[in-house]
Amino acid sequence: MALLGGAGNPVGGSFTGPAEALELVGDRAGNVHGYAYSGVINDAGSGSAAALALKFTSGNYYLVAELNMITDDVVNNQHYIDVTFNGASVFKGAWDAEPYAITGPLTSLVIPSYTEVEVKWGSSADKNATIVLTGRIYRG
Repeated sequence: MALLGGAGNPVGGSFTGPAEALELVGDRAGNVHGYAYSGVINDAGSGSAAALALKFTSGNYYLVAELNMITDDVVNNQHYIDVTFNGASVFKGAWDAEPYAITGPLTSLVIPSYTEVEVKWGSSADKNATIVLTGRIYRG
């Protein structure tokens, strides 16, 4: 289920494409998972985490998640990531990506209730990437 604007407004459970949002799947009895992925995003070599990959607000739960990146880099260029919670930076990283590989998990995150999350990505060269966040929802 997608949450519109983080307000807990569920919409249909079928895939409609990347939306920079957090999707929730599972039953309400405690077996709920969350995921978000950016789809393919491009950075023209800004040398910083400039491209918005994910943006959502968590709801009445906390999320324990891993953050991964998939890239089309073939020469190990530098890649950058910046994760913020309510505007405060909680993770910044820079690394050389393995060619055509899933790099990660880059980090594990515990996302508190009602937290605005932004993930930005960038590269030192004109490259594409997909940022993927997967985890489990806990309530109570």
